[in-house]
Amino acid sequence: MKILRNKSGFTLIEMVITAVVLGIIAAMAVPDFFRAMQKVKLNAATRNIISDLRWARSHSISSRTQVGLNFNFSNKTYCVFLDIDNPGSFQYSATQDSVVKTGSLTDLGSGSSTFTSNTVIFKPDGTCNSSGQITCYSTDSYHSKTVDILASTGRIKVTS
Repeated sequence: MKILRNKSGFTLIEMVITAVVLGIIAAMAVPDFFRAMQKVKLNAATRNIISDLRWARSHSISSRTQVGLNFNFSNKTYCVFLDIDNPGSFQYSATQDSVVKTGSLTDLGSGSSTFTSNTVIFKPDGTCNSSGQITCYSTDSYHSKTVDILASTGRIKVTS
């Protein structure tokens, strides 16, 4: 005579149902994960821009020269430069001004600037040539960050 024992474990049906439920939950989380990654990349790119703007302002004050940033949103690049060619014009000259650093905006979907020729120039007293904004958009265009620069003080502030 056979003795029946309690068999422990999972049946194949239970394993398949568990896998399907986990798959559905994972599928719902993936779009949020990608959107969160876009926001992280936008925040990092904006922090880099702010860091370079603050460095340009600080270097302008310490070296008593005009220092600026020129943004090329179509090529997704920007450069930090010393404004040595006709400093009173507050314009960037690729052939005459001295480029100190170049930066990449490849993590951005797009960007725009209210500054003339997309150029921000800090004067030796720390003020800016004009007030304006730099707006950065994530690659999915769902998130944006705006950097405000006040001409009278050179203050750099991020708004969402």
